[in-house]
Amino acid sequence: MEYDFHRQLEWMDFQNLARDAIQIREGILFESFKEGKDSGIDGRFCSAEGTVILQAKRYGEYKALKKNLKEEVKKVEKLQPKRYILVVSITLNKEQKSELIQLFQGYIKQPGDLVSSNDLNNYLGHPLYKDVVRNYPKLWAAGGAVLQELMRGAINSSVVEESRRQFALAKEARETFVATRIYHEAVNMVEKQNCVVISGQPGAGKSTLARIMALYYIEVMHFDEFVWTTSSVEKLMNLDIPERKQVFVVDDIWGQVFSCRKKA
Repeated sequence: MEYDFHRQLEWMDFQNLARDAIQIREGILFESFKEGKDSGIDGRFCSAEGTVILQAKRYGEYKALKKNLKEEVKKVEKLQPKRYILVVSITLNKEQKSELIQLFQGYIKQPGDLVSSNDLNNYLGHPLYKDVVRNYPKLWAAGGAVLQELMRGAINSSVVEESRRQFALAKEARETFVATRIYHEAVNMVEKQNCVVISGQPGAGKSTLARIMALYYIEVMHFDEFVWTTSSVEKLMNLDIPERKQVFVVDDIWGQVFSCRKKA
């Protein structure tokens, strides 16, 4: 899957994604700083060998990016890092990449330290980076076929329509969803056991969490079908549903529990 980082992510999301991806690539942890003037630093790693600076730039076209980077060079000259890693949200051809490396001569010391959209997409397609994609719902694009028409013979139309409605709500929710510790714990549990029970007080965000998790499996992991129902999991498993990759969200009738189960 090819992601359009400029279109799909806001600048802060892109900055955080760049940090997360490069941390995995380098096997280090960058210092991060609050929003505001960054003095040319989006991430910093200090060691006895010197300082590594990470900078992320979200621009939609090369001309504007290059103009901004000419100003960034002045900041880098003041910082004097041992190594400078620049991540940009657009694709670059060989000439453009060489031009930008030359702009930061002496600081970008190897081609791999200028990371373009092409490179980021390559990273995120590797299993090592799967958690990075999981953290940014705005990246998720339409994937598997949701609620195949063949299911209409097995599940009543009210379930089909409710599932469609909940899927639409999930796509709305991802625009503002922030991955939390609970989110990661729930997804990890599903990965290990194929099922998780989400419980809590009304208004705690159980339904949003269930929607986002289901959306992840449909749009990132390419599962085929999504079903949201108040029926029991056991009843659903006994229905005549074709063998496909499926995600079931069972909404407890009291509004206190959501069960998210995947069937691979």
